[in-house]
Amino acid sequence: MTDSSAIADAFNDHFATIGSKLADKIGPSLDANLSFRDYLPATDSVFSFDPVCHNKVLKLMLKLSDKKARELDGISGK
Repeated sequence: MTDSSAIADAFNDHFATIGSKLADKIGPSLDANLSFRDYLPATDSVFSFDPVCHNKVLKLMLKLSDKKARELDGISGK
């Protein structure tokens, strides 16, 4: 597949249908008290954010250049 439009359509189809395809493989739950967490493997990994004070954020924001072009999100430094 080399056509960019066909590639985009294939990706769109995949991501638009992956949820229902995976749900079909899991099947219905026999126990109404089960949650999605019951299907996840156990892990000892922990994800967390370090606390950040508002003064540090403000200092970083004030360092942003208002002379540069906007990023992809359309937000300028100004």
